[in-house]
Amino acid sequence: MRIACFVVLLLAAGAAETSEPVNTSIARPYYECIRSSAVRYAKKAEETAAVIQAAEASCQEMRDDLLAEIIANIIIRGSPGDAEDGGKRILSHLESEWRPHVVLAILEAR
Repeated sequence: MRIACFVVLLLAAGAAETSEPVNTSIARPYYECIRSSAVRYAKKAEETAAVIQAAEASCQEMRDDLLAEIIANIIIRGSPGDAEDGGKRILSHLESEWRPHVVLAILEAR
C-alpha cells in the first residue's frame, strides 16, 4: 500500500520539488479550479478561510472526480483494500500542499 500511495502521490502531484501540480498532473484541473475560484471570491469575503471554503464548494465535483481517479490508480496498482482511505489521505495532503499558493493568490487578488 505504501508503494502504491507513493506512486499515486507522485502522479497526482506531478513533481516532488514543488507543491504546485505541473501541467500534466491529473490534479492540475482541480488545483486551477480552486485557485481561480479563490481569486474570484477574494473580493467578496473578508476572511481568507471563508474564501477558501467557497472555492472548495464550487469545485466539489472536480474534487470528487480527482478522488475517484486517485482511488482507481491505487486499485490498479494492487491495493484495493485501502484504496478509499489512501485516496482521501493523498488528496488531503495535496490540498494542504497547495494551500499556501491559494492563500497567496487570494492576497494578490485583493
